[in-house]
Order: sequence, then structure tokens, then C-alpha cells
Amino acid sequence: MKWENESKFGCDEIIPPNVKLLPWLPQQDLLGHPKIKLFINHGGLNSKQEAVYHSVPFIALPVFADQPINAQKARDDGYAILLDWDNLSEDILFDSIQLMLFDPRFASRMKQVSTLMHDQRDKPLDRAVYWIEYVIRHKGASHLRSSSRKLSLYQRGFLDVMLVVLVFTFSMVYVVFRLWRCFASCVMYSTSAAKKDE
Repeated sequence: MKWENESKFGCDEIIPPNVKLLPWLPQQDLLGHPKIKLFINHGGLNSKQEAVYHSVPFIALPVFADQPINAQKARDDGYAILLDWDNLSEDILFDSIQLMLFDPRFASRMKQVSTLMHDQRDKPLDRAVYWIEYVIRHKGASHLRSSSRKLSLYQRGFLDVMLVVLVFTFSMVYVVFRLWRCFASCVMYSTSAAKKDE
């Protein structure tokens, strides 16, 4: 288990001998081990992709950012269990682990999704080597570079367009405000004139 600070455990908490705590673990190597059956993680995109690549179903405990969306998608696709930190208990975690280990649907579905990921025309490493050699052959491949790199900062950020939109918006607000004041003063003048006539 990845755990960076053992001093956060209480004095009465005992770590079982079959649990190893380390500040860093080689996740790819662990997921690629043939004996791994289950992966418990936060549902981050890299963890999800690595688990799918190595065909390891997982239990996700998302914390923030994209993690809840990734975990939800994995659950909807049928190869993960999504748990909520706010409702987590030992029983829920234990039941989820048991379900993941003994229900073959998760491993079967993960195998299908992993097969989809691996079904490529060429290997990713071969593709990376090809494109590196391509750039070398074509002396930097300037024809592939985005033309936006030649734009100034204000053009790239659409600052000129935003300035026009803001000026137009403020002008319209100002005109509406002035019309409203004019209308209000006309109404006030007519009511005060009507009172004087009485």
C-alpha cells in the first residue's frame, strides 16, 4: 500500500504482516503482475488507463477533479465498483472486495475492454519511434506546427475580440440605463405636474 507517513497511525493500530507500506510503488509493474486480482485507487485517469491496459478490475474511491467522472464511467462500463468516502465503512469495503474477487462479471468485462484497448494496427512504441524519426527526417517538421504560434498573445487569447464585446455590452447597458433614467424622470415630472394642477 502506498503510504507516505507511518506516524499518522495511532499507537493501537497494528499493520498486519501481509500489508507492506511504501512511500512509492511501481504501479505499472504491480498491475502487470499475473497474480493481481484487484486494484483499489482514487479513479484518476492514469490509474484507470493502466488498470484497463493490464486488465485489472478496480474499486474506485474518487476524491476530486476528474476522478468521480472516471470512476462513474468505469462503473457504467461494468469493470469497476464506485465507493463514496462519505458513506464508506469497513463492511462496505469488505463486501466490495468480496464482490470484485468472486463475481466473474467484473474480470470478464475488464478483459473485453482491455482487448479493445490493445487492438491497434501497430504498437504505441513503434508509432512513437516513427513520428520521432519523421520529425528528424523533415528537419523539425515545421509544416506540422500550429500556425497559432505566429500570433501575438492578445490575438491568441482573443483579447481584441473580448474587448469589442465588453465595449459593446457596456455601451448597451449605459444606453438602457440612460433611457430608463430619462423615462423615470419624465414620469416623475408628469406626476408632479398633475399634482400641481390639482
